[in-house]
Amino acid sequence: MVTSLGVDSDQRLWLEAAYLGYSPEGLEKIRRDDETMVFTYPLDGCVYVDAQAVIKHCGSPEMEKRLVAVKDELLDRLHPSNFRR
Repeated sequence: MVTSLGVDSDQRLWLEAAYLGYSPEGLEKIRRDDETMVFTYPLDGCVYVDAQAVIKHCGSPEMEKRLVAVKDELLDRLHPSNFRR
């Protein structure tokens, strides 16, 4: 379970990096790949990572499929009347 998540206007799903267990080194690896995939919320300093980066860096095709399904389900639950259905 993720304690904090959000969806931006581009339907990007953001997950709390600390809850996912990302180390500073792991986040830096994602930042080096694409700096737009990691976001620090300025009001509380909480770091979020784009779900696509989590999927890309999971390291397993099987896990990637599972994570894509979870991401899609979360987006549908967060926006039940969205264009994706």
